Amino acid sequence: MRGRVSITVLAAAMAAAAGPALSQTAPAVTWGPPIAGVCLFGREQAVTTSTAGASAIRQLQTLTQTSTASLGPEQNAIKAEEQTLRGQAATLAPATLQQRAAALNQRVQNFQQTVKAKNKQLGDAQAAAVGKIEAEINTILPPLATSHRCSVVFERGTSYGSNPAMDLTPEVITQLNSRMPNVTVSLPAAAR
Repeated sequence: MRGRVSITVLAAAMAAAAGPALSQTAPAVTWGPPIAGVCLFGREQAVTTSTAGASAIRQLQTLTQTSTASLGPEQNAIKAEEQTLRGQAATLAPATLQQRAAALNQRVQNFQQTVKAKNKQLGDAQAAAVGKIEAEINTILPPLATSHRCSVVFERGTSYGSNPAMDLTPEVITQLNSRMPNVTVSLPAAAR
C-alpha cells in the first residue's frame, strides 16, 4: 500500500485539472457490473485532490518563490561582476585578470552550493509533506478495503477504465479531507 507521489507531480496534476478536460471529447463508456472483491484506488489523485495536498502545493510554491527571491541578489551580483571583468579583461594585467577570474569562479561555486542546498531543503520539505499525507492515506485505506470486501486493490491509474463503483478513491479523499484538512510544510535546517 505504500507509494510515493511528488509535489511536482501534484502541481502538474492540479494544473492539468484546471485546464479543459479530455473526457469531454471522449465517447461515453458503459462499464460492466462491478466485480466482487476487485477494488481500485488512485493514490496520486487522492493526494493531489485532497485539501491537504492543495495546502502543501500552495505552501511549497510560496517557499520556492521565497527561496528564489533570496538567491536573486547574489545571482545578479555575480552576473554584474562577470560583465565588469569581461569589460576590463583587455586592460588588466594577466596576473590580476587571473586572480579576479579565480575569485569570481569561487563565488560562482559557492553560489551553486547554496542553490543546491536550498533545492535539497525544498525537496526534503516536499517529501515530508507528501509522506504525512500518504501516512494518513495508509491508515484510511485498509479499513475501507475491508468494509468493501476487497480481495485485491489495484492502482486505478494502471487501468484504462472501470466501473466507478469499484473505485475507493472518492471515499479515501472524503475521509482524508475530514481527518487532515491541511498539512504544514516547513523547510528543514540546512545541512552544514
